[in-house]
Amino acid sequence: MFLNDDESEYVLCFRPQTWNEDPEKRSACCYLRIAVKEAMESVHAKLLTQAIADEMRERLSELNK
Repeated sequence: MFLNDDESEYVLCFRPQTWNEDPEKRSACCYLRIAVKEAMESVHAKLLTQAIADEMRERLSELNK
């Protein structure tokens, strides 16, 4: 996780833990971008917002294809 260049959002990179025999899927990853304000709201609430959880679910499901 890192802050982007203009410090407007956090960028998270997710990669599968398992090795894939398919060379095209071997370097599979997905990036999730979260606005700083939304990230701070989650930190204060100590919970992911529904919007972040929904986006994570959607984006991470792409890695299983």
